[in-house]
Amino acid sequence: MFTASQKFLKKYYVPVVALVVVIGMGVVAVIVRAAPTVVVFEAETGQLSQNIQQINDTQASGGSALEFKDLQNPPVVTCNLNATTANFAAQVSAAQPGQTICLATGNYGQWGGTNKAITIRPAVDAMPSMSFEFRQDDGNFTIDSIDIAGGAFLNYSDGNGPKNITIRNSAFKSSIMFDGPLDSNILLDNNTHININFAGPNNAVTCGATPAAIHFPYNSGTKVSGVTIQNSLFKGGNKDGIQTGIGVNVINNEFDDIGEHGARCGDYNDTPHTDSIQLLGANRSVIRGNYFHNVVTGIVAYDGISNATIENNVVETISRPDGIELLSDTNSIVRNNVVVYKTGCGNGSNVCGGIFIGRKSADPPGVGTVVENNIASYISINSGSTTASNRNNMLRSDTTGSNFIGVPSYVGGSNPTIFDQFELSPASPGIGRATDGGNVGIR
Repeated sequence: MFTASQKFLKKYYVPVVALVVVIGMGVVAVIVRAAPTVVVFEAETGQLSQNIQQINDTQASGGSALEFKDLQNPPVVTCNLNATTANFAAQVSAAQPGQTICLATGNYGQWGGTNKAITIRPAVDAMPSMSFEFRQDDGNFTIDSIDIAGGAFLNYSDGNGPKNITIRNSAFKSSIMFDGPLDSNILLDNNTHININFAGPNNAVTCGATPAAIHFPYNSGTKVSGVTIQNSLFKGGNKDGIQTGIGVNVINNEFDDIGEHGARCGDYNDTPHTDSIQLLGANRSVIRGNYFHNVVTGIVAYDGISNATIENNVVETISRPDGIELLSDTNSIVRNNVVVYKTGCGNGSNVCGGIFIGRKSADPPGVGTVVENNIASYISINSGSTTASNRNNMLRSDTTGSNFIGVPSYVGGSNPTIFDQFELSPASPGIGRATDGGNVGIR
């Protein structure tokens, strides 16, 4: 069921001349001259017809899109083996590398993984669910389109922890935790993490539990986890979206409505402090192409960070004035981001959209940060922190050097609602003003 306020954007590949889509009482005419093309429409209240389904799409407004099925040529699902909750373990044991096991509807409990190069996915029209706990020599397999109740990647101390695993097109219903992976080649792709919450108010144990939808509670010096999180939707909930102490790749995701949401810890009126992405050291993390909106905080590192690359993100906070905050940073790069200007922000400030480079009083000052080609309200560098470069940023005030004052004009107008709409329009200030002769902001 859709409301009239929900809008969707989806690439639609169909070699037809014209198509009329009927959704409940609403009729939308879509003219398709040649494939591929892009269809933009607003769905009215009503039931979806049988050839349309709602899917997750981080580039679509609200993170949702409508996908049109070709009823005459349905997708081919190759099932080498079929499993139910009763014989799943036996079918995994029988599977050969390269084969796919299709699951019937049901709750498969906690799966312990395998070391076979197989794919686990639903049978046609089935809705299976499971949790997981992967250890030691688990690896080389893919989980596709499964409801995930929660999970953990464990036992990396012997160097043989889970590796070479892909989880894609799946809906996570609870937190997942990585404890120890290094160079693991683990991919989380096109998943959803919606309303990942602490269990409830006045529960100190719960508020002290896994603090993020995806949590890495460890660090390892200059090494990285090898985990990539991409093309996914983090929406709602009062846990952090991602919290990590080791380098991760966070690419082309959407973070929407991540905040405290009235949660309380223990018997105190204390919120769990919810961040979209919190980096705790997290050496060599790559945060690229993400869209943060309607969030309390964007990309934050309150306790030190080094050699991170933060680029081509759009960050729009609703209360905290600074969308990117790096404390005690060493040699990170912050470039070609859009940190959205807004007024009426809370926390004692009237303006949102800042980039903050500083430190806590007990921690060392930051050094070597590169801040270039961003669009922001202001850049604040204080408490003895210094930058290697602070240039070619388009700001609303307080410019120095090659930084310059300008009000951006976006291709999506004054209030863009999807990531790509934050690119500069041809007549905007900032066109051709970046250090490489390109545009400031996202590209």
